[in-house]
Amino acid sequence: MSTAVRRRWGVRLAGLAAVAVAPLLVTQPAGATMVPQATAGTTSLTLPLFGVPLTVDLTTDAAGSLTNVAVNPADSFTATDLRPNRVQFQNTDGTAVIVVRNHEGRQSVSLRAGSLADISGAGRWSGDVFGSGTPTTVDYVVGADGDGAPTLTGVVSSDATAQVGAVENSQEDNEREAKVQVAFTDGSQRRTLTIKASVETETEDGVTTTKASLKLVLGRVRGVARPAADVAGPHTWSGSLCNGTPASITYTINLDGTISAVTPSPAAESVRGGEHNTEVRFSKWQRVRIHSDLENGLITLEVAERFSCDVTPGTNTTVSTVPGRNDNSDDRGDNRDDRSDNGNDDHGSDDNGNDGNDDGGGDDHGGSSNGDNRGGNGRGGNDD
Repeated sequence: MSTAVRRRWGVRLAGLAAVAVAPLLVTQPAGATMVPQATAGTTSLTLPLFGVPLTVDLTTDAAGSLTNVAVNPADSFTATDLRPNRVQFQNTDGTAVIVVRNHEGRQSVSLRAGSLADISGAGRWSGDVFGSGTPTTVDYVVGADGDGAPTLTGVVSSDATAQVGAVENSQEDNEREAKVQVAFTDGSQRRTLTIKASVETETEDGVTTTKASLKLVLGRVRGVARPAADVAGPHTWSGSLCNGTPASITYTINLDGTISAVTPSPAAESVRGGEHNTEVRFSKWQRVRIHSDLENGLITLEVAERFSCDVTPGTNTTVSTVPGRNDNSDDRGDNRDDRSDNGNDDHGSDDNGNDGNDDGGGDDHGGSSNGDNRGGNGRGGNDD
């Protein structure tokens, strides 16, 4: 489903309300760029763990909020952390941890274990990338080279138009990593899946320990530049507020890429921004941003819902749940892994509301933990 002033695009998933949210719709002139919207659906992953396939199924609602996470086989796993759009599982003997995260339009699933051998084997990612109703699969194999560094091979997608990048191998201090990106596009939208396997070796007091991890990150949806004449004209965003109230925004994209005639319904708390960047704030935690960028006769139009309504995902009933200590260490790299676009437009935030840097620069600072745009653990800072 992949987004100029500093901006963050993508659905704000710091916690979305426990209400039924209607699917979102954008109507546009013929030939116009289709604006990315969240859709309900399920993403399924097969992860290699201790030589046995482990499946993780993620369910999202029409607003893109994570509503359920199921792991199978489930008998040895306990959910030790349940909070809006983040679930953590740990196995009985503490040798494996799974972290599922859905934040600002990106999804990530991480698997941590003790050694590279523990996470080696064949895996698969399957999901509806752009909400078209047709799932796409990506297969891969995690292994080791002769020096014990991780490898990623056999990366292939069921989407014949997907671009599978070259595997990037790197080493920093005691950590070695293999990473590959698979880029998807439907002509008006783009999105990237990043697969990363890493192993870290530490020696202390003569004792050597290893930590291995496998992470898959589906980046946020981005717009694709299209001829200005194809995008210019009247547009309508429509959806539902957290309490179920129908909402809409009509606006016009002009040939010079400027935005005009912005009219929200019901009446918004505020409508603010510049010629190319408008935010409609229905309430403090319910905002829609519209951005239009003209360059070389092409307009990139992007619309992002930034709703923070409270929904804590459930798990499959065979998984026990206990209070646990939050462990965010695996989540901080998600922003860095969502670099699919070679753009300079998007600073995200991590689970603590800290600023990320997934695109190398751009338009919208993520928040800190004390202000107006909450992250997974707090309410973020000023982003306007």
